[in-house]
Amino acid sequence: MLIGNNEIDINTVEMIKYIENPNIIKIKVDTSTAFDINMIAKQNNLKGIFVKKLLEKIENEPENREKFERAIEIGINAFNREINT
Repeated sequence: MLIGNNEIDINTVEMIKYIENPNIIKIKVDTSTAFDINMIAKQNNLKGIFVKKLLEKIENEPENREKFERAIEIGINAFNREINT
């Protein structure tokens, strides 16, 4: 298992093609992008509202924490790409 922060772009569309292939080794990467979620949740913009809503979901549905945290990471990365391009 890899643990840490990542700053790489992964082409998920391309990777989906290989998921069902039994000859491909599957690696689980347990990394996260370095950002302050609580600071982002205080922002008065769409990204802040998005993060705040998902943090509320984590509070209300702790059993789904991993799923919501992943959604936050994907969402923030998408927002950041949109802003930077």
